[in-house]
Formats: sequence, C-alpha cells, structure tokens
Amino acid sequence: MHVAVVLALAVPAQLLTTDGILLCAGFNTVRLPFTFDMLKSRGLNQVQKCTSSTKSSWAKRATDPDIQPQPEYAGVPNPPVYLDVPVTSRHLCNTYLPSNNTASIERLMWTVQNLVANGFYVVLDYHPDPTDTLALDVETFARAWTYTWAAVACLPNFASDIRGRLLLDLLNEPDKIGTAGLGWTRSGTVPGLDELYLTTMDTIESITPNDALFMVQGSVLSQATDRGARDNKFGLSAGDGFVTNTATMSKYDLTDPRGFFNELLKRPYKNRLLLAPHLYGPSVSGVAAAAAFDVAAKVDSSWGVLATDGYCNGNECMRLPVVAGEMGSQLQTQDDLAYYDGIAQYVQLGIAGDGSESPLVGWIWWAYNANSAGTGGLTTDDWQDLLWPKIRYLVDYYGLKPWYENPAAFIKNIEAEKNDALMARAAADAAAHSAAGAADQSPLNLTGLPVVRFGAKPSADAAAAGAGAAADTTVGGQLEVPATVEYIP
Repeated sequence: MHVAVVLALAVPAQLLTTDGILLCAGFNTVRLPFTFDMLKSRGLNQVQKCTSSTKSSWAKRATDPDIQPQPEYAGVPNPPVYLDVPVTSRHLCNTYLPSNNTASIERLMWTVQNLVANGFYVVLDYHPDPTDTLALDVETFARAWTYTWAAVACLPNFASDIRGRLLLDLLNEPDKIGTAGLGWTRSGTVPGLDELYLTTMDTIESITPNDALFMVQGSVLSQATDRGARDNKFGLSAGDGFVTNTATMSKYDLTDPRGFFNELLKRPYKNRLLLAPHLYGPSVSGVAAAAAFDVAAKVDSSWGVLATDGYCNGNECMRLPVVAGEMGSQLQTQDDLAYYDGIAQYVQLGIAGDGSESPLVGWIWWAYNANSAGTGGLTTDDWQDLLWPKIRYLVDYYGLKPWYENPAAFIKNIEAEKNDALMARAAADAAAHSAAGAADQSPLNLTGLPVVRFGAKPSADAAAAGAGAAADTTVGGQLEVPATVEYIP
C-alpha cells in the first residue's frame, strides 16, 4: 500500500532531514501542492541557520519514544541518494536548493528529483485557491499542465529514474472552484470535469505516450439550479463524488460522471489513472456525523464499487484503482475518530467483509506541515518532533510501517531501492543509446498538435495539422503547444 504525506515546498527545516524522517517513519510517497502562477514566480530563500543532523538522529526522531528497548539507530543506512552537506555549510539549512533568483519551477523539478532519488513516489497536485479561474478555461488549463509535464519529461533522468514514480493530481477539490464549483458535466459556460480532465490527459499523452500517471478527483455537487446553487446533498467530502448508480444520482440530483468513464474506456491511458477522493471527518468536511455503516455505504457507492466491481459500458469494463487523495484530522473529536475508524474498517475488510478485496490501494495524509489548518499536521509547531498519537493511530488503523517495526526489512528495502535505481538507469541509458541511432525518433514532440474542442469534431485544418489525429474525436483532444519547454502557460 502507498502511504503518503503532503509536504509544502517551503520547509522551515533541513529538507534532507525531512526526507530522512519521512522515510524512517514509513511514508513512501510525497504529495507536492502547487499553482501554475507560483511556478512562474521566484522561489523563496530557504537558507537559514539550523543544527546539522545525521541519519542516526533521523531514525531516532522517527522512532516511537514509548518503544522499549529502543532500536540501534546507527544501523540505519543512508537514503539511496545522500547529499553530503559541506562542512562549511553544516550550520545552515538548504544551501543545496536552487537559487531563489530563479523561477520556482526549477526548485520544484529539483525537489521531484531529490524525492524520487531517495525512494519516494511523488504526486504533483495542482492546488488552486477557490477564486482561481484557470480551470474554467479548458484550453488554458490543459496547456498549463502540458508545459509543466514537459519540464518533467525533459529532465535528464526522466527515463531512468522518474517515469513511473511521478503522478499528476490534475485538480484539487474541483467542486470548490469558482463561484459554483465544477460538476462532471458542463453547466452553461462552466466546463465539466469530463471535458477538463480528458482534454488535459489527451494532450499530455500525445507528447509522451505511455509515460504519465494520472489522478483525478470527483465532484459532490448537485445539478445547477436556476439560481446557480450547487449543493452537496449526498454528504461526501469535497473532492469525492464518483457515483454512477442511476437511482442514487437521481435521488440526490448528482452530476453524472458516466460520460467521463465511457470515454476513459477508449483511452490508451485508462490503466494509468487512479481515482483520488478526499476523505475528511465532520470537523473538516462540515458534513454531519454519521454511523460507520452509513459512511462506508456512501464511499462504497462513490468509489468502492468502481474499485471492486468495476465500471462497464456495454461489453467494455475495467476496475479503477483508488487512493485517498487527502485525509487528515486533529483526531481529537469523537465524530472524527468514528469517521476514520469506519473508513479503516471498510478499507481493511473490503466489500465482502473478509479482507480479500480492499477497495483502497493507498492514502495521503494532509499534511506533514505543522501549520496545516484544520488537521494540525504531523509535527510539533517547531517542526522538530512527530506527533506520536497521530503516528500510532496511522500504524494501528491504516497500515503505516515505521522502520523500527522491522529494522532488518527496512534496511533490506533501502538496499533494494539502490539496486533498482542502478538497474533502471542502466536500462534507460541502453535504450537512449539505441534510440540515438534512429533519426525519426524524437524524445518530445510539442508541435503540430490539433486543437480539438469538447463535443465537436476537429476541423479539417486541425485534423490535417495533427499526424494521425482521429477525425471522429468528440471528447478531449490535443492542444496546440509552441515548440518550447520554457514555462509560460
């Protein structure tokens, strides 16, 4: 299972220390929130005074202080890639980060490479403020994501290290975007998630076939009314909402995601997409507390059934893997504890109640940051110590496996990560050498892509511009992107 934590790019501590603590605490995935505007701005200066730390201190800080006897910290190996900070800089944090005089996208690319090199999976999460209107323009949104993805795909170690370890979470909590939120289908001038997601994924897929992994969130909103009000009648967390049952959609007046799933079945990336619903208790979601049975029934009807029974359109069927794109809480109220206890029981036991088929392949905790509003993060206010009541809860209920539970297995896994990285790099180097002799192969094609609008066939000119573009494309499509990878969405 993938167990993850959200980490802000602005870290008031040694970033390498944070990497080491997360690794030792059992997390294997890091989700990085960003906005496209942020990536164009200059990065903040993160160099500051701090006390140098060692791998032994990372392991100690990631070890439950109540465990007796305490394990041998010195036996913990270095991460797969270890940056040794020069002696002259060991009283400072983050001297190795890209300069704050450059655009933040450079720091993001460095952070992705650093995390992947140290054994993490990475999720890039477009996390706009609700007032951000970029997602209301399908072409602009898809183009911005394409530039960002192109920056990743052009990294020199993309093929050897990054491919398969980076996921794109296309839009955070779409049901909160704009004045009325986004539903699954178009409402007047407001695009639907079907249109937004498919166009973006089609465009990315067209320039790097078979490389991108996608995550999509749902929408809990009801159909728009004459007044524009779109309520959460079903009682799911924002970012959840994949209900495909006709009777349930009708009863709660939900927008219909079946058009999206019908088209997804035709796409080459259908097996590289994960559903990423958010799971929040009453203190954060604002949804009234409910019995564990009711909570399980709702999430099952939203995404559990898609993960276990699958989705069908005629004879075409597929199961959709699900990861909890966000979950988090102070874990200080009975309502929140009851909610997460219920989710844990549902996830562990599965539909049949025997644990044979869990509908969830992983989860992401919001957030590591001490200043995480609403959930309180996983560290003390000074970011120095883990909040052990929360860590113990995640160990007991959600399968988190800190290093001290099995030090020998942890050490073996670190060594395996190193060997896997070396083998992948060697294979990628061999493939690149072979491809260099093929004059007709290009590592990245950002030119000649047709503009295909949702719900309409491409024009003759657009079809002619795109080599092999299907003339009957009716959903999604590729956007024209200038021949550059400079970040200028």
